[in-house]
Amino acid sequence: MNEDTIRDIYYVEHKWNPHFFYLSPKSFCQDLEKNGSDLYLDLFHAMYQEESDYICPYTENDFSLRKELCNNGTTIIYQLITPSPVLSPLTRCVYFCCQLDKQQYFYYTSELTHTGDYLLCGWTKDEAHLIFHSDASTLEEELEEVKKLFKEVELYERCSDRLQGLCKRKSSLPSRRKNASRRTYLGRRNALYN
Repeated sequence: MNEDTIRDIYYVEHKWNPHFFYLSPKSFCQDLEKNGSDLYLDLFHAMYQEESDYICPYTENDFSLRKELCNNGTTIIYQLITPSPVLSPLTRCVYFCCQLDKQQYFYYTSELTHTGDYLLCGWTKDEAHLIFHSDASTLEEELEEVKKLFKEVELYERCSDRLQGLCKRKSSLPSRRKNASRRTYLGRRNALYN
């Protein structure tokens, strides 16, 4: 496998996937479910459309897509098993997680490390890269870890919404009250130092 191909695989796994997944999660997942590995084969061909002698290093047999329904069908996790990675940080698998009724989405990657282990990582919609500890030795175990992590994302989102609501309410307090508490604090501080 040449350097250009490795760079392109990295780009697809770490940039293209999260960008287009977060841009339109439902459409992306419908396309993924409908086209499976063809989506990626077409993408690699499109990257090299100007090179008439291009031969894609992959076939449809190099990818495998699994759809997992959780939480009474309200959560869908697409597990896309990718070709075996040849270098770090390429992936062996990526996960597209969708909480449909709450419109929460998250993208995970299972990345090869320089020691030959795999790290479970996540990519936020603002392109932050998160690294999670993973004890999974199989893709089945890893899928279970992704399910747990995605539940935590949902919990985090709910807590974040509540905190934002509290902050909005707190900032809408009358200014007299704010000034009164500041005067009280300053009075106590001055009494301590005088």
